[in-house]
Amino acid sequence: GPCRMQGTILEQLDKEITANQAKIVKVNVDEEGELAGTFGVQSIPTLLFYKDGKVVNKAVGVRDAAAVKKALGI
Repeated sequence: GPCRMQGTILEQLDKEITANQAKIVKVNVDEEGELAGTFGVQSIPTLLFYKDGKVVNKAVGVRDAAAVKKALGI
């Protein structure tokens, strides 16, 4: 459901965004439970936005392309 919807949005954005603007990475929390715990992921989808190696923003729930671009500063 929601994760598939978010995945589709992120895949489309990955085609639009250049590598110097942002890098989009998806993690399957079922396969990477320890990683999800490290970052406090309790609900999915959860989007973490990094800058200079640090989390600068977090969004829980499906976000449309415009909201993701805004969070990325694009």
